[in-house]
Amino acid sequence: LILIAYYIFSIKAAMASTGTGSVEPNSGGNLSSMARLFNKPKKVYENTRDESVFVSPMPTDMIYIRSCEGCEFFVQDKAAKCIIEKCNNVTVRLDSFLLSGTLELIGCKGVTVSTKVQLPTISVDGCEDLQLTFREPRAVGAVYTVRSKGVTVRIISPEQKFELKLPTPEEDGKGFQYVSMISGGTAVTELCIREGAGYLTTQKKLKEALAREKEIEKQIEKYLTSAIKISKPANKSGVGKDSQPPSITEADKSADQVPKPVNQVPKPATEDPKPVVVPTDNPEVEKTPSGDEADEQSPMAVAFRAMKSELKPTVTVETQLPIVPNGGGKFDPSIKDEEEKKEFFDSEEELTRKVGIAASWLKKSKHAITFTGAGISTSCGIPDFRSGMNTVLPTGPGIWELRANEAFRPSRTVELIKALPSLTHMSLVKLHEVGLVKATVSQNVDGLHRRSGLRPSELAELHGNTNLETCSSCSKQYLRDFETREARHVFDHRTSRLCDDPECRGVLNDSIVNFGENLPQNEVSKAFEDHAEKADLCIVMGSSLRVRPACEVPVIVQRNGGKVIVCNLQKVPQFQESNKHCLLVFCKCDDFMSRLMKKLNLEVSPFFLKRRVKISATKTEESCEITITGIDPYEDTPFSFVKHVIVHHGDATFESTSEPHKVTLPPNAKDIHITLYFHGHYAEPPHTLEYSVTSNTQVLNLKYSINNGVWESSTQ
Repeated sequence: LILIAYYIFSIKAAMASTGTGSVEPNSGGNLSSMARLFNKPKKVYENTRDESVFVSPMPTDMIYIRSCEGCEFFVQDKAAKCIIEKCNNVTVRLDSFLLSGTLELIGCKGVTVSTKVQLPTISVDGCEDLQLTFREPRAVGAVYTVRSKGVTVRIISPEQKFELKLPTPEEDGKGFQYVSMISGGTAVTELCIREGAGYLTTQKKLKEALAREKEIEKQIEKYLTSAIKISKPANKSGVGKDSQPPSITEADKSADQVPKPVNQVPKPATEDPKPVVVPTDNPEVEKTPSGDEADEQSPMAVAFRAMKSELKPTVTVETQLPIVPNGGGKFDPSIKDEEEKKEFFDSEEELTRKVGIAASWLKKSKHAITFTGAGISTSCGIPDFRSGMNTVLPTGPGIWELRANEAFRPSRTVELIKALPSLTHMSLVKLHEVGLVKATVSQNVDGLHRRSGLRPSELAELHGNTNLETCSSCSKQYLRDFETREARHVFDHRTSRLCDDPECRGVLNDSIVNFGENLPQNEVSKAFEDHAEKADLCIVMGSSLRVRPACEVPVIVQRNGGKVIVCNLQKVPQFQESNKHCLLVFCKCDDFMSRLMKKLNLEVSPFFLKRRVKISATKTEESCEITITGIDPYEDTPFSFVKHVIVHHGDATFESTSEPHKVTLPPNAKDIHITLYFHGHYAEPPHTLEYSVTSNTQVLNLKYSINNGVWESSTQ
């Protein structure tokens, strides 16, 4: 029964799990920093009439065509992106790639776009009578439309020729977003739903997932009821320590030859079911049992209570299951008690007092650790999991709360890979640097702790990292500047990449841990053995402490005589205000950390994007091979952040567009220039390095300022 229940929880959790991800202004300069994401170099063509324009951009340029009429534009070279806004009767011919893969059309009428290159994403907003012509069948990707009509897709290639007019749903005028996928001469248009950390799905796919979920439930219920013989309820006095469960008589068997689904009341043939009378303070009042009461009276619950006396003493084994509220047995990780969903806020006076206590405890601590949950990333624009429907957070209700209420997120969210670390993230980096905090244990998968500057040796990511993958054979780790998860099935973690060790070449797996899966042993050892068991202070931030075994970290610290500080808007079940060794702070994490850092007289450093690149040369009599490799800023492990490399040697150029980045030069090559192109999540421009070809390997540290958009480099 325990195993079956475990699989119910695992399957339901796996199907419900999703990413997290609306935007709250950050303290410091993060809000202004986000605006700088749009400060790419631009090729702007504005208010042009009846002309033919040849566009020759740089790969980092964004082409911006605005308020033009009757013109024809020829884009001949690679560009970062193309935006066409408020244009009439304009033709744009794309003969080279857009590195972002994105074309946007806003408020246009009678515009024609013709291309022979692949466009994975086309966004159309408030447009009429558009024609998208592809000279290659595989070039067309997804077409997203909002408040638009008359959008036509044409394929004109030697293999295929057809024309499709995308449907205009009646609801389009309400601002809903739709996606059209073109395949085999047909277009399928569906309503888009944005869930989690910017993850996009459709209404149809969501319904299919829910239908699969219900079907699995039915199958499991059928299996349970056919495998378990349920006895009739015994009298209250008959079920005791030494009593045996009542047996099923022949009459019972004949009456119940066909097993009934668990927790489902059989329907009478002719009359409506009568309410069950339960004892109340007023004997004249009849009550119908609600959720928990009905489950307590269900056949399975009665059978479990009856069989309880037969259970033998067992050894306790901890399982990695979420803390699920008592109730109907259906997996649902949301908080059920409305009281527990309430958000609390300390007064300014009370907050000042508590920050003073926290600072004093931290200064006196010999081995302090921090424990972080999704709440520290809400100010980055990433929603949490269990905030209620009436939360004050701009990111809105938590993921599980939305699913429990069958609601959808009304606002857009920030993609995990583009999120900026919050003031709390950067404060933790400073506390590590000065030695006040020895380690951070995190439940978050958004990768912001490593991006902010925490060293991997001082960080335990118990539930994985969306940017990290591991070799299934040699366990070598690879950090990526993109999300590594590719598999469609929840418990399938394989990616399309292989280990780069020529003696291994094992399959790489993403590092995400779903409900029902084991935590990575090295992260568990780091969190529990190396730090939780030794800590005399644990600062919990942004976590409701609902998921085991991660939530046991602060419990272990307190059990060993240490102190615990919890900063969260909701109360947590494990710690009470009456405990003198526990301090509960009710405010947003950034508010708490800004006050704490001020009390400690510590200045929070601004966020810089840190990169490290290794350059080596291998010379022979015939050639000189240059290898450019990205590595982790703090460890000598691979880090894929270089997307494209161009090497300049005299008047010649050499290019590499895939890893490992290698170019072959003439054997006499000496002084060269290497231009690195990045994924551009923070709109970082290319950076050019000077390199003297030698037999020695050179390692360079790169630092990018989000605020001023400038790279700095230094030799290690």
